[in-house]
Amino acid sequence: MSDMYSIAMVMWELVVRTVTGKHQNPYGEYSDLKFDFQVLMKAVKGLRPSIPEEVPFSLCAVIIRCWHAEPRGRHSSVELLSMLEEIQADYSENPERWRAADDEPSIEAS
Repeated sequence: MSDMYSIAMVMWELVVRTVTGKHQNPYGEYSDLKFDFQVLMKAVKGLRPSIPEEVPFSLCAVIIRCWHAEPRGRHSSVELLSMLEEIQADYSENPERWRAADDEPSIEAS
């Protein structure tokens, strides 16, 4: 289940970079967290990075479920794959709903 948390963090980084056009560090919005152990302690207590409102709901739901504070509340790998396949199908079948995300700024080279 810790792998699901890690996948959620990678997904967060991907969607934030896609929406904003630039890389952001997870937990970077919390300026009081200077060291990794501080982030770890806050994460254990349920603190998570903010997800931009431009991120489609279905992706938000997957991320939030994968980083659920209670490990048993997280997706299994089979559930995650199924959810991602559903999102991919929705994207293919309803591109107009996803167009706003496609019109966001291009990703800057880093």
